Order: sequence, then C-alpha cells, then structure tokens
Amino acid sequence: MATTARQHLVKMHEAIASHHRTMSKCHSEAMTKEAMSLDDKKFHKAAAAAHDEAAQAHDAMCEECSKASDADDLSKRGDQIVPTRVSAVAPERPRITPVLRTGQREIAAGFSGEPELSKIFGLSEEDQNAEELSLQKRK
Repeated sequence: MATTARQHLVKMHEAIASHHRTMSKCHSEAMTKEAMSLDDKKFHKAAAAAHDEAAQAHDAMCEECSKASDADDLSKRGDQIVPTRVSAVAPERPRITPVLRTGQREIAAGFSGEPELSKIFGLSEEDQNAEELSLQKRK
C-alpha cells in the first residue's frame, strides 16, 4: 500500500521523537550511578534535557503533519525548496566561459589554451580542418 507524503512524515517524526525519548531515558539512568564525577552528571543532565526538547519538537511537527489534509498544507511553513530561474535547456555557447576562483590571475582575452589542446578541442575553424601533425609518420 502506497503511503502519502503526510503519512510518511508523521511516521518519521514519531520514530525520531521515540528515539529522543529513549536517549533521554538512557542519560537519566546514567546519572543515577554513584561512581560518576560531577562533570559527567552535568553532561548527562544536559543531554537528557536536550533529548527531551528534541522529542517535544518532533511531537509538535508530527501533530502539524497529521493535521495537514493535502500536499499544499505541508508547504505552509514557507521553507520549502522552490526552483527559481532554473532552465532545463542549456544555451548554446560557442566557447566555454571560464569562471575565476578567488586569487586566480586574469585570463587574457582571446586565450585559446595550449596549441596542442586547441587542436583537440577544435576551438577554431583552422584547428578543425588542419592536418594533425602527431599522426604523420616520423622519419
């Protein structure tokens, strides 16, 4: 049976809240040990409180998701990902446009790279139609 996004999110938040409750219980039980330093007890107390807080937050999110009636309700929070100015079709470019990194020196205008690479990539009409010297027989 297929689940909806709402059902999936409710189940996920329930599982995460349950995990945080279990971790809080473990930290609380660890504080009862007698042979423990004061710093360790402070750590376990803070960790238990943090897990309790996280469990409450996930319970609230679970409740919010369970109230949602459709996909539009799940996106009311306003923090969903919305593609803006995204094109699925890349423009045709006659040349590759270099993007400089911080601290990189400027690239001279009209730079076509090493002569060997120019032939491989066929950057100009002359390069595309010129005889390849590396394929000629050597004497």
